Amino acid sequence: MLLPLVLQLGIDPIHFGLIIVVGLAIGMITPPVAINLYVASSVTQLPLERITRAIIPYLLGLIGVLLLVVYVPIMLGISG
Repeated sequence: MLLPLVLQLGIDPIHFGLIIVVGLAIGMITPPVAINLYVASSVTQLPLERITRAIIPYLLGLIGVLLLVVYVPIMLGISG
């Protein structure tokens, strides 16, 4: 649905896909949606608060990766 717009704007589709995937990964582990946290809590029978504290380093890493992918695309070999 967004691909024609992305191509028309001259954005590399792979780069755009990486941004979307990392952004969705962040969205799946942050409230209010946090689908992955609820599933992990249900499977492990651990309280949601404990799982939330455990994912904070991973969340910070994902945010760092997202910032790198968005602002430093040359590292990926993507010429804008």
